[in-house]
Amino acid sequence: MSSSGTSGNPYAPKLPPVVLFLEHLGYSTLLFGLVTTFTAMNVRLQQLSYIDNREFPGVPNVLPPGPIGWSLHMYSTPLVIVPNACFIIANWLADGLLMYRCYVIYNMQRWVMIFPVTLYLGSVSMGILTLYLASQPNSNLWRGITVNFGLPYFTISVALNVLLTLMISARLILHSRNIRGAMGSTSGINSFYRAIVTMLVESSAIYAVTSLLFIGPYAANNYASDIFLPILAEIQVIAPLLIIRRVATHSALTSTTVVSGAPTASGMTFRARTAGQTTTASSALPADYPLGSMDNKYGNRGFEETTIDLPVKV
Repeated sequence: MSSSGTSGNPYAPKLPPVVLFLEHLGYSTLLFGLVTTFTAMNVRLQQLSYIDNREFPGVPNVLPPGPIGWSLHMYSTPLVIVPNACFIIANWLADGLLMYRCYVIYNMQRWVMIFPVTLYLGSVSMGILTLYLASQPNSNLWRGITVNFGLPYFTISVALNVLLTLMISARLILHSRNIRGAMGSTSGINSFYRAIVTMLVESSAIYAVTSLLFIGPYAANNYASDIFLPILAEIQVIAPLLIIRRVATHSALTSTTVVSGAPTASGMTFRARTAGQTTTASSALPADYPLGSMDNKYGNRGFEETTIDLPVKV
């Protein structure tokens, strides 16, 4: 979901609004389709497990009796493989959007994303191996060598989300502090609460917390982790859709609004005057302020022109 033809180039041509709309629509539709497929097929699996095959005898030392054992027995069938594939692809898309959001908030500085991109590539590779091994006959997500790849996959994924959450949160906290320093205490309360809401939505903290709830039981090889897996599938789609909504309504932070340091007087100019006139000091930022944003709308929100009456010696 690039915002311009040249990545990181603030002077690159803007994309037409209809193209940006189609990008957001396509991404949201793809996520919605993946999670809908996962939910529908998972509901069907639960129906067959807890209603039609609730008396599954199990396999000694291999599968437990009852519905859980039957659902694990079906792990190599399309009824389980397809929703698992949808889950992993949706996870890649969600992590990718969060990484791009972090990239934008850090003013598109590529060196900042070196370590997150490395983790992301590790998550993709481990996800492919986990899906392949879990789909083999007589295998499942909690059994044998699959766990050796599944645990690193979920661990790397949650580590990536926690890292990006901390990076984005630190940037937003700095941004909030700069605003309070520039605007004074009158706007401190509003900016404080707004910064908290923005932090929670933009950094997808809800997804990171849900991932931690899943990874704990899974690391202990406890089937209770299966309770959090469907929840995690929904949450990992909700979080990026919240970001898309904020971007579509132009209420998300962009690299235009997140600039390190308080506003300076670099744009202040004075003009000569005679007695009885006033001097105009303008601290407004230029309309084409050279910073990109996710929707490629360059910043034009500056400080209003202020008229200052200065004493003049005649």
